[in-house]
Amino acid sequence: MADSETQQPVDSTRQVTSKTPTTRQKNPNRVAAGRAIAEKTRQAREAQKKAFAEAQIIIANQNVQKKADPPVPETTRNDLTTTQ
Repeated sequence: MADSETQQPVDSTRQVTSKTPTTRQKNPNRVAAGRAIAEKTRQAREAQKKAFAEAQIIIANQNVQKKADPPVPETTRNDLTTTQ
């Protein structure tokens, strides 16, 4: 009787697993959506880089123009009125 008290119960349920591994199937709709989003992001990034480069050119041209043109002195006009 001492042997039956120390023995653990036998698990009669066995997990059934396949011997061959199964490959995971990807959802083609989600894959296509991910590709479309990646393409949009890439195009937006390229457009932003292009706009930044154009802005840098415009700023550089304005700075060169400011340095090339001497400042025009403002003439003060003293108009005399009849009351003076």
